[in-house]
Amino acid sequence: MIYMAYNTVNGKYYIGKTNDLRKRRTLHKSRSYHDPRPFYQAIREYGFDTFAWFILSNENTAQREGQIIRALKARDLRCGYNTYNSWHSGPAITDAQACKAAARAYAGTL
Repeated sequence: MIYMAYNTVNGKYYIGKTNDLRKRRTLHKSRSYHDPRPFYQAIREYGFDTFAWFILSNENTAQREGQIIRALKARDLRCGYNTYNSWHSGPAITDAQACKAAARAYAGTL
C-alpha cells in the first residue's frame, strides 16, 4: 500500500509504501531518534503523535509510489518530506487527482 504521513501542525507530508502500515509506523518512530532526513527531523520537532496516517493506494509498487510522490510534489520541502524520487515511469495521476487527495488528507477523510 502507498501511505501518507500527514503533519497536522504544518500541513507537510511524507509518502511511502509498505505491506504493513503498523510495522512501518513503528520503524519510522524508531528511526526518528537518529536519522537526519527531514521526515525524521519533523517527527523529533513536532512529535510522532502530530502525524496522521492515511492509505492513498492499495497498490504496493515503486512505480505507483513514485507517481504519487511526483503528483503531490512530496520532494518539494515546502510541502513534503520525501528526499528521493522513484525513477519508474508509468501513467501519471492528474493534478486534479493529486489536489483531491491532498485536500482529503487535510480534511482527515482520506
